[in-house]
Amino acid sequence: MDVKKMLKVLESIPDDSFERTIFYLSANLQNCLKMQSMQSYRLTCAYFIIGSLSLLKVFDDQEQIDKLPFTKEQIIDWVYSFQIEDENSENDSDQDESDSALDHNYHGFRGDDFYSIKKDSKSQTHIHQGDFPHLANTYSAICVLKMLGDDLSRVNCEQIIQSLKYFQKEDGRIQCLPVDSEDDVRFAYCAAAIHKMMAEKLGDLDIPPSFDVDKMIEFYKNCLSYDGGFGWFPESESHAGLTYCLLGAFKCLGRLDDLSDDKERIIEWLVSRQCMETNGFQGRVNKIPDTCYCFWNSASLAILDNTFPTEFVHKESITEFCEDCKRFGGYAKLVFSEFPDIVHTYYTLAFYSLIEDERLNKLDPLLAIPQTKLMLPT
Repeated sequence: MDVKKMLKVLESIPDDSFERTIFYLSANLQNCLKMQSMQSYRLTCAYFIIGSLSLLKVFDDQEQIDKLPFTKEQIIDWVYSFQIEDENSENDSDQDESDSALDHNYHGFRGDDFYSIKKDSKSQTHIHQGDFPHLANTYSAICVLKMLGDDLSRVNCEQIIQSLKYFQKEDGRIQCLPVDSEDDVRFAYCAAAIHKMMAEKLGDLDIPPSFDVDKMIEFYKNCLSYDGGFGWFPESESHAGLTYCLLGAFKCLGRLDDLSDDKERIIEWLVSRQCMETNGFQGRVNKIPDTCYCFWNSASLAILDNTFPTEFVHKESITEFCEDCKRFGGYAKLVFSEFPDIVHTYYTLAFYSLIEDERLNKLDPLLAIPQTKLMLPT
């Protein structure tokens, strides 16, 4: 949609409702499925857009669904078009070990279709050398499918679980691709969350991860800094988003008790990130508040205590900060940011859901996905 036309429509919608937000997100959804400039990030963008629309109960209302630029079925088929599947392999667990990454069949979702040869909109694409699944895109794809009410029947659950071991490095770290690539705590969370969702779909939560959990836990426990937050790597600066990722990973793997001796100082560090003079949450010490950290910090506390930490978070001041960041229906990163973006829009709405805003669907703070009427039992 033309920007001038979009702004003109937005001006006609009352600013004190979420109608502007829905319009803003719908316009971004239309761009997301077609855009080329951010091709490798489209599934992640879809996660933020579909997640926001799900929180806003759009998919619970057929009238609202009909106003979207795509049907649920079209979005679901589009997501599946990114799934990597080798037709000649039924299960990676039977494969011989090999030093060559190209000798393995990896399963998951790619970020773009540059390497793929599409057969049709409802089937997976052939795998090619250099065509690898990406953990963030695999996590995003599964979440989007769940939010849209898909039963995951076309997801290669067992193969994805078996493929996760190829994303682990010798020292326990998790990388984004099954070949030498970027690694940090974000991908540890993605691997743990993917395993949990796949095990839930298969109806067996006792399925062991294919990666070495003990080695992973040992490495990432060392990322806990002296002040109570987790950093990118051992002895690095504490960061609220990364703290969420590791708390979530440990929780998904049933290993949160490994942090029991450090729980109090982790809580203290998270709570101390509230900026009482300027409102909002900061992600690191001496940084300005940012809307996404309203979710990261609050959800981290919720993971630690299995409920929203009402006694720790000043909801009114945080909400005031978030509303000061509202722009054109969406939410911006900072109070002085000129434009909104889909990432901070989603995490602001996610925070509102955590504080039980009745206009929104409830959010699972661990997997960071809304609980909508479309969600099917696993």
